[in-house]
Amino acid sequence: MRKVQQTNGSVSKTVLVLVVLVALLASVFPLEIAWAGSAPARPVIIAPLSTTVATRPVFKWVGSTDVHHYLLSVYNLGYARFYIKNLAVATSACAGTPLVCQVKANVNLPNGQYRFSVAAINAFGSSGYGSSDSWTVFTQANPVAAASQVSLGSNHACALTLAGGLKCWGDNTFGQIGAGVFSARLTPISVKGLESGVLQVSAGTNHTCAVTRSGGVKCWGYNNKGQLGDGSTSNRAAPVNVSGLGSGVRAIAAGKGHTCALTQAGLVKCWGANQLGQLGTGSTTNSLVPQKVTGLEGVISITAGSNFTCALTSSNQVKCWGSNSYNTLGGAPGGHSSLPVQISGLIGSLAAISAGYAHVCALTNSGQAWCWGNNAYGALADGTNAPNRATPVQVQGFSGDISSFAAGNQHNCVVTSSGAVKCWGWNWAGQVGDGTSIDRGVPMPVSGMTSGLQGVAARDGFSCAINAIGGVMCWGSNYAGQLGGTAGVPRLEPVYVMGFGR
Repeated sequence: MRKVQQTNGSVSKTVLVLVVLVALLASVFPLEIAWAGSAPARPVIIAPLSTTVATRPVFKWVGSTDVHHYLLSVYNLGYARFYIKNLAVATSACAGTPLVCQVKANVNLPNGQYRFSVAAINAFGSSGYGSSDSWTVFTQANPVAAASQVSLGSNHACALTLAGGLKCWGDNTFGQIGAGVFSARLTPISVKGLESGVLQVSAGTNHTCAVTRSGGVKCWGYNNKGQLGDGSTSNRAAPVNVSGLGSGVRAIAAGKGHTCALTQAGLVKCWGANQLGQLGTGSTTNSLVPQKVTGLEGVISITAGSNFTCALTSSNQVKCWGSNSYNTLGGAPGGHSSLPVQISGLIGSLAAISAGYAHVCALTNSGQAWCWGNNAYGALADGTNAPNRATPVQVQGFSGDISSFAAGNQHNCVVTSSGAVKCWGWNWAGQVGDGTSIDRGVPMPVSGMTSGLQGVAARDGFSCAINAIGGVMCWGSNYAGQLGGTAGVPRLEPVYVMGFGR
């Protein structure tokens, strides 16, 4: 009997607890509980399709009367990121017949393409999400710009606008984006003091330099070897003037720890790291200020690799100096040179040159490309597995239709005469842009880039291109936010950089 009484007492307590719980639920959900035991209807989205809206847009949907609250999520399509996730919206946000609910975004939305979804929740479960078609936000806080040139560093990027302003984004450990601070930026920000009047930009590994329309040179970022050219080794978060180069410069090329400038007179001056002779002065002594490259004149184009430099002359010659570890100077490995060395074996009239981390490519006026140096991962696209090439080899897969060329870190990208982009080589982070991370020894079409592209850039594990209206799209490594949206996840296909045209 005692055991039975104890059991009945436990049952009574259980019943009492249930009654209390029901009372509490009734106080929390006074009218909204659907006692019939079914989940509410799925919300019907009222979306602003493909429209321009404010920084914090208003989201609308058709609700139902049996709902306790809603959960709102807003997803950026280009960067795989939730800007709003499961934000609780009370039924007080709903009114009218039929019942229309609306709520304003609780955060600013950067430029981009978004999808928003809403779930209705009651005591018996969720409706599942009602989802909008995609729509575009062009925010008032971040106006759209049109890019004319893009240059990539190790983990940062910079774009020159058609208006002559300069914007950078990504890693900023050393101040390389030039915003006046040392904190990273996931979206483009104007370089301090260079909102206009810029002619050209070149991003080095962890520093950046620009030529102004008045012919002066300014640099910022990492300065451990004097690569900023201001006579010091102090890192700079904002542009500083390069000593002695206040005018008379028409182009700039930034490497790993050195920088070179092409003067309007066709001479080249370099500064910074020089342990392998990359300054071309005949010595291996670093210099904190610009020094003239010895025995070089009539130069029309320059490019800088990691620890070497090359120049294209008006006499159709390519001369390189500095490191030759991977035959970048066209000679035997280890034969570094502190003076310019002529590259032999190039065929045709040359239009441009581009240096990657450890290889160089030359573009001819007939739309062909010749490359030499490191051939790891098929970077030279010559149809072989040869590790290095001391003599230039022709890039396979093109029939005279290359209009521009960009060499990266053991990968390359080109724009064809039809406006398509193709890439090949090392693809560990998706920098080839074909939707895979498989290394490619032959040129591959970049996803979605079949026409209308105007320019391309490549660097350490990522690539970018400019479309016909000045939009910038990037793909590949993204751990520092160098793709211009969010940091972390690499992208195997192009995504738009926020703040530029589409």
